[in-house]
Amino acid sequence: MTPTIEREVAKRFASGVPLIRLEAYYYATLPGDKLILDGEFKADMAFKCHLCGKNFMNNLDFVKHLCLHINSEASANAASSQEGNAAEMLSQCKYCYLDFDTDSKLEKHMSQEHFAADNLEERLCRICEMSFGNSDAGLIHHMSDSHVRTELPYSCGVCGFRSSFPRAVIDHFQEAHDRTDKLQCPHCLKMFALYKEYGYSSQVAVGFLNHLLQHKNSGVKNLCRKCRLKFITAGELKTHVEKDHLSYRNFKDVEAYNYPGGERPIDFPSPNENFYKYANRKSHYMRFPTQQSTFAQQNLEDLAFMDVDSEQSCHECGKKLHHKSHYPGTLCCTKCRFSTCCGKAMSKHYNTFHAPLNNGEFNLGSPSILEHDLFCCCGFKTNSGNKMAKHLALNKCTSAYKDEDEAKKNARALTSASFPTLVSLDDEAENNDDLKDADGDIDPSLLMAQVYMESSKKTLEASSSSSKTEKAANNEGESGPLAFLGLSQKSSESEDVEMPSIQNVVSLNSRSNSPKVNSKDVEETSKGDAEKPSNTGEDISEEVDIVDEVSNNAEETSKNTEEASNDVEESPMDIEDVQETSKDKEEKISTNKIEDTEMKDQDEIV
Repeated sequence: MTPTIEREVAKRFASGVPLIRLEAYYYATLPGDKLILDGEFKADMAFKCHLCGKNFMNNLDFVKHLCLHINSEASANAASSQEGNAAEMLSQCKYCYLDFDTDSKLEKHMSQEHFAADNLEERLCRICEMSFGNSDAGLIHHMSDSHVRTELPYSCGVCGFRSSFPRAVIDHFQEAHDRTDKLQCPHCLKMFALYKEYGYSSQVAVGFLNHLLQHKNSGVKNLCRKCRLKFITAGELKTHVEKDHLSYRNFKDVEAYNYPGGERPIDFPSPNENFYKYANRKSHYMRFPTQQSTFAQQNLEDLAFMDVDSEQSCHECGKKLHHKSHYPGTLCCTKCRFSTCCGKAMSKHYNTFHAPLNNGEFNLGSPSILEHDLFCCCGFKTNSGNKMAKHLALNKCTSAYKDEDEAKKNARALTSASFPTLVSLDDEAENNDDLKDADGDIDPSLLMAQVYMESSKKTLEASSSSSKTEKAANNEGESGPLAFLGLSQKSSESEDVEMPSIQNVVSLNSRSNSPKVNSKDVEETSKGDAEKPSNTGEDISEEVDIVDEVSNNAEETSKNTEEASNDVEESPMDIEDVQETSKDKEEKISTNKIEDTEMKDQDEIV
């Protein structure tokens, strides 16, 4: 640094201009577009090197491998013969992709070329990485004359991420755009996309390789004096200076510089901003990139056809099978599960189903009328492929045939329990207005709902009938010979209970027929009987009348049992047993009462 530079810086400090911090004034970071970052498609895509034929499933590994071919052909050949990551096997730099023999050489290279700014003892411009030793005045003079406030010359060509440090943009690309179809040039940060809206383009990888070769052949030409980027042509360099070396202080999302621990900030007089050029927001607005339509799950560019006629064509696009790059790989759609090996078929699929302006022919679900009828094994026939498919699905049939005789041969035995009666659903739907929409067309969803409701009704009826039969079987086990009269046979516990005696029946009848008597009257009558003298003759006559009433009641009950026995012919033995037991009990009761009366008379006479 010359003494004149020190004198100029000293004059600026003596002018009384307020002091500001140099790093926070010039260095900053602008985040990328969040919508682009969130909407970018990521997957394990197949990349193939056209020089050695090695396949890669990651874009970062593919870029490193192509740089090896440019920088050192021997290293590339050694990496292609080894398994695993070539960059790890060869100690490759992640920023400039140079390869080294040992890890110690790689660490020395990275500390001198890419991490020199982290040396806090050395004053260095972090935009162009020019070193000024320990002189603060030299760095202040350089920043005031060569750079502007919030200068962000390094940018990502995908999402618009910008930074004042070249290393930050490369780190951003390897973290945010990993497993994509993007390839980034380490010299000028130009971006290449391997997949276009029409599908996979293998020529992009060849173009990227040629781009790296041109950088190597250009040497030190077209170097930017304000940053570390290098370009192939002078026109690209001029465009870069006019577009990127501007002030981005007016952007809202700019993130200020963060001082790491132990760094001593530099204060300097605020520079004159009258000659600054500011970036326009509209001109630097990142357009949403074309959405990737497909990716290659497997690369088939070197596919060889054996025993194939040269005139044979592809069934999907109609081109010859031997056409160059006809089968680029196993292509998968990024918006659905469609996959094909034909590049033209994939392009047609995207334009038909996923393009914003659909100009293709969309005939999905159109009627397919055949030249001849199709015959089902159940007897149904039609010349519509869609109707036959619907018939097979709804009626649980398994196959259809071109010949009616062949369908009859393969017809299986149908029963009412195993197979429902066949009805033409199309005719039934046409006659039913409930299955038609507002335009008068048959709604297939309503038709399917009707079939489902009918099947559910049948299952409910079958379940209800089975429950009824189970109840009937249970009732048969509980019924006896008197079941038709509403009487059921009692269990063993009820059989042990004794039949009601004739005395109880008589007493109940007498209670029901006699008028009600108060308890007081009963007490008075009992007292009067006790006071009166006993008349033996009257007592005997009264007891004889009681016996006669009992015998009359017994006769009435016997008549009733005889009438019941005449009506019930199925169980005569049970009724006769009841009659015999009732008669025996009545005779015992009458004889007991007569004996009691005789004993009383004898006592009175004595």
